[in-house]
Amino acid sequence: IPHGTAAGTTSWPVYEAAVKAACIWWTAQCEGQRMAAKQLAGQAFRDTKKWTDQRRLAFANLVHRPFDQAVDEADIPIRLSGPLVWRFNDTIADAAAAHPWIAVPAQGIRTLGYVNCSAHGILLVENVEAFEKVCLSEGITDRWLCVWNQGNPSKRLMRFLAELNIRIAAWCDLDAYGIRMIFNLEKELGRPITPVGMSVSLWSAGTKLTQDDQQLARARLIAAEMSVKGPLALRELAAAIAETGDSCEQETLYEHVLPSLLATLRELECQ
Repeated sequence: IPHGTAAGTTSWPVYEAAVKAACIWWTAQCEGQRMAAKQLAGQAFRDTKKWTDQRRLAFANLVHRPFDQAVDEADIPIRLSGPLVWRFNDTIADAAAAHPWIAVPAQGIRTLGYVNCSAHGILLVENVEAFEKVCLSEGITDRWLCVWNQGNPSKRLMRFLAELNIRIAAWCDLDAYGIRMIFNLEKELGRPITPVGMSVSLWSAGTKLTQDDQQLARARLIAAEMSVKGPLALRELAAAIAETGDSCEQETLYEHVLPSLLATLRELECQ
């Protein structure tokens, strides 16, 4: 890689991809054409799904524009329920009135009109069925904004969360990946996230996911790393998972978590 390259990367695969994309992008710019992100990836990488965070950043460095300003990306929906209203002239969406939840465009809600959120906190829920169960649980969305975590949070979801300056709690699968997800969210948002329904006792007594030896080995490695540098409240759970690699999915824990979830969240409001 040329010394001092504007791409700002030391990885050849990242550098090569960014240069290819930039060459095609500049040609389109000179011809007065605006490109979409997947269109550009399809032409530059021969695969529309090959954008990574590192490639996005290196490409943006080369073309001297933020990625979302250089190319168009299809908006994505954010599913939520609770005390949040999105207005532009009149009300566009009222997340408290929707049943059991409403979906809003991630980019649209940040760039059009304004948002009024009176929630005491945000509860992120990893899996879509568990998210809906929480939305239907009495009392929770009266005080808390419940948001589906999309399985793995997108950049646009994280930008939306970053602009709501209120406490965040999260209920994820009790496994190495759920712990790492909360760790990555804390790092991206720059603030702590309180785990709920993710105790060692729940994991120990819970139904374990069937996994092969390779999956268990990988989970043990990730959990071992999280037991050292992961969220403090989850390091004990990470250490337990590091011994076996076992995963306990949140859908198997409804009867143990949902009945006391409102009380748990009310306690967080007092902290």
